[in-house]
Amino acid sequence: MCIRDSIQGLHVGLFLALAAAVVFSLIFRRTSFGYEVRATGFNLEAARAGGINVKRTLILTLATSAIFAGLAGAIEVLGVRYRISSNTFGVEQIGFIGIAVALLGRNTAIGSVLAAFLFGALRSGSQQLQGAFAADLAVPLSDIVQGVIVLMVSGDLLIRWLSERRKHRHHHPPVAAATAESPK
Repeated sequence: MCIRDSIQGLHVGLFLALAAAVVFSLIFRRTSFGYEVRATGFNLEAARAGGINVKRTLILTLATSAIFAGLAGAIEVLGVRYRISSNTFGVEQIGFIGIAVALLGRNTAIGSVLAAFLFGALRSGSQQLQGAFAADLAVPLSDIVQGVIVLMVSGDLLIRWLSERRKHRHHHPPVAAATAESPK
């Protein structure tokens, strides 16, 4: 048995996606462009004050994300579906799943890879369950599990944001309340 036969079930897109994740990580963690993107994303005005050309950074960021999205779309069409058809290509869900994967992966390359494997396993498992469950129940069950995962992750982020906001409010009372309480 040759090695080619043992990995026949793996799609070349898996290896291209892993390579894209490595390139993404290297670009955004090890280059000055990655620093500019992170700085611009955290605080637009602070990045501008720090000397970063914000318009250029935003345009290059959009172009970089378009390259990665185009690579993913090309792999999907050329390697899996071999065509684009509105009834077989679930374009309307791919963007939402991508947002959920980025959210679950906390916008890191390794986290996004692991989240993508989780969501892919859920989707693949739901297709395998169509024999065990009613045909109209298996895929929505996977969607419900994915939704619960997204709610749990975003709930954690929401709680952290609210607690930080609460701490900030206790340390810095509003200006109107502080001036109203001061003696004249």
